[in-house]
Amino acid sequence: MPGSPPIQSGVAYLGLGQRGKAVQYNTLSYETAERRGDERRAAYSRANAAAVLIEHSDRPDEGMRFIEGALRDVRNLCDKTFEVLCLQLIAAHARFTGRYDEAMQ
Repeated sequence: MPGSPPIQSGVAYLGLGQRGKAVQYNTLSYETAERRGDERRAAYSRANAAAVLIEHSDRPDEGMRFIEGALRDVRNLCDKTFEVLCLQLIAAHARFTGRYDEAMQ
């Protein structure tokens, strides 16, 4: 599957606690998928990078930009399950940044 090694590397680095490298590989994966025209893989990789940035970094706003891009793409693909994941990450961002009422919406 084209683009899989960067995804797998991102997961591996996250498991090793090397979050910066995980974001780098997930970013590489979505950039590669975008160049190849694979919108679904690009959206999934973008969401993986966003999750790491939102949940484990000092750059949650960058993660929010990633997830907003993934959400736009996934809505075009009509993948409701993945859309829910994106909305959960948006809620997590709101919660982690102290906007609890927004997170509950």
